[in-house]
Amino acid sequence: MIRAACLCLCLLLVLLGQPVAAAENTPTGTLDIQIVGLQPSAGGQLRVALYRGETGWPKLDKAGQLQSLAVDREQLSLRFEDLPYAEDYAVLVHHDQNANGKFDMRWFPYPRPKEGVGVSNNVRGFGSPAFSDARFTLTETRLKLTIEMRY
Repeated sequence: MIRAACLCLCLLLVLLGQPVAAAENTPTGTLDIQIVGLQPSAGGQLRVALYRGETGWPKLDKAGQLQSLAVDREQLSLRFEDLPYAEDYAVLVHHDQNANGKFDMRWFPYPRPKEGVGVSNNVRGFGSPAFSDARFTLTETRLKLTIEMRY
């Protein structure tokens, strides 16, 4: 009787522990990004912002993760690791040519960035790109994106 009760208790503990173990073992992947069309002669730094979901998009200071690199070549590569699968992500790239930490704009004849910009899915158009146009879903161990800069 005691042995059966111990066995039942052990089985119950194992079953209750499984959802916690499953949550801890959420599959993750790596995002490799290649940025092309940079203008190294402009100097400055490249800021690459990764957004997990639409929250904060497209403000650089609201990104989930942010990496900065010196712009010393026409192409640069970087990596974001341990990203949960089945999440919507988007990437915004800013070539901060004067390294002032701001997204400088020109206003005439119409508002547009003064400095280089790139977006996942290579979204183009007037105004800030919509998250829905730039989003992608991570569903594999390693995803590679190429982002083209616009100046």
